[in-house]
Amino acid sequence: MINIGSTVFDSLLTEAVQANFQEDMIAMPPEGDILREHPFSKEHIRRMDKLFSRERNRAVAKRALSFTRAAVIVICVLSTLLASLLMVNPQVRAAVRDAIVQFYNDHIRITFDDADGGDTDTPENPNVETKTAQDFLPHYLPDGYTLLAEEILGYDCFKIYMDENRNMFMLDVALLAAHGLDIEHSKYRTEAYDGITYHISETYDEDAYSNIVWTRNGFSFALAGLLPVGDLLQIARSVA
Repeated sequence: MINIGSTVFDSLLTEAVQANFQEDMIAMPPEGDILREHPFSKEHIRRMDKLFSRERNRAVAKRALSFTRAAVIVICVLSTLLASLLMVNPQVRAAVRDAIVQFYNDHIRITFDDADGGDTDTPENPNVETKTAQDFLPHYLPDGYTLLAEEILGYDCFKIYMDENRNMFMLDVALLAAHGLDIEHSKYRTEAYDGITYHISETYDEDAYSNIVWTRNGFSFALAGLLPVGDLLQIARSVA
């Protein structure tokens, strides 16, 4: 038995689907319009070119940095090997040592002992009038300064003077001792007075000590303090 209603419905549905498909195909734009290029704006193109250029430069810089690191490593290795080979030679080692010592003495520190000569009152020289490091005192003291402490170690005597504001200066007197001055971080000069050469190291830092060093009759003297250099020099000249 044939169901007439179902057959009619299927026929109508088929016709509707085909008609709708035809309408969709008619409404679709031509193939040429679909394949047509759509250009970007000039501003967009400029920004994209700038972005790509930045990335290329970054890649080039990364490669250059890698090559530079490799070159530095190679140079360091070769320099170390060359230095090792050179330092095996005694003459080269001596030259390097002398250069370092010369630079240290010229630009960083000076060291000297009894440069002024004179008789020295030592037990080995009994004909000279006996005098110890403790006997040397500053006969000039800035206002308010008094002796705070004194320490004697063999032929060395160390004195500390202080005022009521706890400002200090120190005097070190030693027999046949060597003293050094830091001339890298200070202004260095010498000043002669009464046959004695005073080596003055004036600090650039107001919170650091200035120093004066001198020798006389076999004794070496070192004076240090936060006082102005003029006051320190006056104290040094009065030591006897």
